[in-house]
Amino acid sequence: MNIISLGRLAKNTLLTTVGIGIRTLLQIALFLSVTRTLGANGYGEFISVLAIMGWFMPLVGAGCNGIMVREVGKSGELLPKLFGRSLFMVVTTSIPLIYLAIVTAHWILPQENSFLLILSLSISELLCCPLVDTCSRAFQAKERMLGMTLIASGLIALRLISFVGFFFQLGMKSTFGVFSTLEPV
Repeated sequence: MNIISLGRLAKNTLLTTVGIGIRTLLQIALFLSVTRTLGANGYGEFISVLAIMGWFMPLVGAGCNGIMVREVGKSGELLPKLFGRSLFMVVTTSIPLIYLAIVTAHWILPQENSFLLILSLSISELLCCPLVDTCSRAFQAKERMLGMTLIASGLIALRLISFVGFFFQLGMKSTFGVFSTLEPV
């Protein structure tokens, strides 16, 4: 093994490890913020909708991100072509999966759950997050772990900032109550 490649391996390992640590701390802060704000009932409703979205998340993109990383690792000039295909697959597979997730949530969950909550979480988890993950994987494919780490940690940081900002802007005791007040009767 080459000394230069060992240095790059150590650097990438360190960046990934630090990124995972930062991401874990941000997730803890997000979890604590959400649970304290929503309370037991609100958090239960939120997590039940999120669990249903989790059933469909592995199907988004049909594995194109893994194929992109594998093939770009072999030949770097394939990145633009495979990145475009991965983005296309994420969008085309997420649209029917969003519909299926909404139908499933309405079929399984109690009717008290807000349609706006179900819709926003399905779009977030089945379209936006996979698009961000595809961008992150493009950095991974080119062995640019700092970019991958910043995107992965940044996604959690944006969730935390948006949640806290949404809560303080509305000045409500329960942010979850916003979803039920915005839904038409």
